[in-house]
Amino acid sequence: MNARQRFFFDHAGYSYSPPESPLSGRTRCAELLASAEEWARDNGWRFAWERDQDSDEHGAWHCFLYSADGALCQSLSGITFDSGEPWGESYRRVVEAELAHQEQEARK
Repeated sequence: MNARQRFFFDHAGYSYSPPESPLSGRTRCAELLASAEEWARDNGWRFAWERDQDSDEHGAWHCFLYSADGALCQSLSGITFDSGEPWGESYRRVVEAELAHQEQEARK
């Protein structure tokens, strides 16, 4: 497992479907997120974070995924962080990879 995959193995959630084992499912999900993160970076995609003014959660954020040509492709709102901000948080990277993975799936 490379460093990128290990990060997601350690920090992201996962799912599995028997007869797949929990460990196999966790590894598969880490590999998917690592691949999606790399795909977004290699294709010039970018993420933008803004305060979520519409959320009932105090201190919530929006994350937006933009293509290299500036088109909005995916977003998620109501995201909260222990520190109150996404900067320096591991969960920020997980959210970004999840949005990249959703976009990969949408393009299939």
